[in-house]
Amino acid sequence: MYKDFEKRKNEYLIKSGFFNCDKGNGVFNGKKYPYVLEHNENNFYMPIYNEVIDYFNKFAITWWGENKSKPSCHTLSSQISCLNHLFYIRRNRFLCLHVLNFITNRNFIDVISFENYINDNGYIAFEISNYKEPYVSVNALFLAKDKENKKHIIMIEWKYTEDHSDEDFSINKYEKILNEYFYLINNSKQLKMKYFNYKSSIYFQGELYKLTRQTLWAEQMIENKYNEKIEADDFLHIVVIPNKNKSILSSRYKISNMNLEDTWRNVLNDNSKFMIIDNKKIIEALEYITELIKYGLIDSSLIVSHKNINVMSNSSKLSNKKNNSVESHISSEDIVVSEEDIYDLEDFVKYLKIRY
Repeated sequence: MYKDFEKRKNEYLIKSGFFNCDKGNGVFNGKKYPYVLEHNENNFYMPIYNEVIDYFNKFAITWWGENKSKPSCHTLSSQISCLNHLFYIRRNRFLCLHVLNFITNRNFIDVISFENYINDNGYIAFEISNYKEPYVSVNALFLAKDKENKKHIIMIEWKYTEDHSDEDFSINKYEKILNEYFYLINNSKQLKMKYFNYKSSIYFQGELYKLTRQTLWAEQMIENKYNEKIEADDFLHIVVIPNKNKSILSSRYKISNMNLEDTWRNVLNDNSKFMIIDNKKIIEALEYITELIKYGLIDSSLIVSHKNINVMSNSSKLSNKKNNSVESHISSEDIVVSEEDIYDLEDFVKYLKIRY
């Protein structure tokens, strides 16, 4: 199983000193495990740790795991995985835009800072939550603009080694809450399966329940955009799941006899608003940017501030690479960086490739 493979891999990485020489054998749910770290700071790509802690404290975000007040030491934490992949680039408009276009194969022309929405100048927001039914949390959120100047919410739900579940989440719901779902689902433009009673319906089964809530949340944000903190005209729903996690990707739901993606697409009116991607797609996007630098397709003063970037004409150097939206948008960006910035990006990509 994928989870067992990842446990063994992280045990090996611990022994090799990868996690800042953390010796592992940390405690999780009262027991010691060789793949659990002793110190939670070693669970992060080290340059982001302090800022991640500050971010979570600033927005009073709860950590996943047995201790809600601090990050998990578990190396298989999907919350930590999400942060390790995306937090490093969140203040970089250039990288955020091109990673987003690469993984979605879209042509967004800009990403929008959350400074005017949640008082944070990053281009990715994390653990966005509401505290009313239907309760929803979104692991990561982009706000992007298309060529028609429409704003899009891009929701990211992040999975790592989670297993498939057929749990029916409607069983313990109060009638009042089910009535709220009844109204929202019946009025949803995206969810096409309508029932007289939604108890034990497809929308409450396993992971589909979270996808349902996130879809309804996005629709409500758009419908009430002038009264919401984040104003948007449309949405895109992305679920990140490693390709090797066959438990969650391939297992069939009892209610549909289909896997996660086929089951969910079957209830959607517009399938273009939903996609499942491998986490390695994000790593590939970042690696591709470093290749553009390496082969001189971007001028030597390159990446991450908000200054000037020039694409050189010798595009044949990467002629064997597939054309994609990252390359097509580079000329529109304004960016300059030092050699140290380039080295830092390469170091970050190396970390992700080894760990994930």
